Amino acid sequence: PVDMRPALIELLVALTTLYLADFFLEWVFALPVLLYVSLSWIIRVKSYLRWKRVLARVAAYDPPGWRPQRKLLILVNPYGGSTMGESTWEQVVKPMLNKAGVSYDFIMTTHATHAFELGQTETIFNYSVVATVSGDGMLSNFLNGIVVQCNGDKNKLREKFQNFALAVIPAGTSNGLAESLGWSDPYLAVKGLIENDIKYIDALEVTTLEGPGDKFSKVRWDLHSVNWAFTADVDYILEHQSRWLPKWTRDVLVPIYVMCLRKIYWPKILSFRPAEMSEEDRIRMHYDDLRSFPDDPHPDRQGWKMWDHYVSMCMIANTAVAATDVLMAPHAKLNEGCFDLVLVWDASTFNNIKMFLSMDKGQHVEVEDFHVIKCKELHLSTNNGWIDSSGELLDARTINVLAVADVVRFVY
Repeated sequence: PVDMRPALIELLVALTTLYLADFFLEWVFALPVLLYVSLSWIIRVKSYLRWKRVLARVAAYDPPGWRPQRKLLILVNPYGGSTMGESTWEQVVKPMLNKAGVSYDFIMTTHATHAFELGQTETIFNYSVVATVSGDGMLSNFLNGIVVQCNGDKNKLREKFQNFALAVIPAGTSNGLAESLGWSDPYLAVKGLIENDIKYIDALEVTTLEGPGDKFSKVRWDLHSVNWAFTADVDYILEHQSRWLPKWTRDVLVPIYVMCLRKIYWPKILSFRPAEMSEEDRIRMHYDDLRSFPDDPHPDRQGWKMWDHYVSMCMIANTAVAATDVLMAPHAKLNEGCFDLVLVWDASTFNNIKMFLSMDKGQHVEVEDFHVIKCKELHLSTNNGWIDSSGELLDARTINVLAVADVVRFVY
């Protein structure tokens, strides 16, 4: 679906600019405005054609004769990210589920914490699968409601997920988890929800340490990523300061804006427990040589390594895809019991632009100053920069992140 109101405003701006250019403005000032409006319309037309193709596939969908019998609860976020949640539900999800004869209930969320509150209710376990029509943030909030219900106990969580699973249908800002599952559009996601098996997926257990001496801790779980420095700044501006801009403008201009700030971030402590990997695989997949990192002297972190430089970007990636067309950690897997630590150190402006332009195919891992390390656990303490979990800001400067396997079950 294409919202024509901003498109018509852009067209009016373009026509006004053309008119004024002959009388008051030099053409050199009018051209950037016309270029922006032209690009915006091209992207809107492409989005419209892509949506028409999705709807054509929905109309032609022929459910298989045999499929898993599931009772679904669908949570729809009508306001998140690209504001496509309600349209995706009405035009894609609902028709396909009805055609397949799947039993379902649905809830349209009404406020920011609605999914989190639903996750704390016992009635959700009356369903075999809960799917969110949203981006990564709402799914993460729902999962954390379940975590609160289980008091953060892994054994209780594992028990809850024995006959229960999650799923996601992309309709948000980043959709990194859905893209990592191979679900690049809602049709593929709903098709997978109806037909695919349920499997375990790795999760990130994020413990935030707060208060004097970091004595007070909170636990948050995430299926996508935890970010600090550049990526967290981009997330913050995308989610809180630039939502009035068209999506394509935000996706292009915000990273460039943050990149041009050339901010650097000093960690007080950035320590990690590396995962085992053969030398052949390390070289082939462009992971860092652990021998280049000093050992962590802390007595509770024996066998850990340390990062002892400043960084411009830090991402703890549980999935390969960070957002649409951003293959941030190309060799991260969904069920390997570890995560990829992605770091950028002192990259030149040229290398930053080179990385930015090659992220859609994952070729940025070959650029100098880009570092990837396969880890099982990480400890980060910092004095500056945001820390976020799937776009949700964490009110903490010290976190511990642990990869947890064989707890959360997912349809994919």
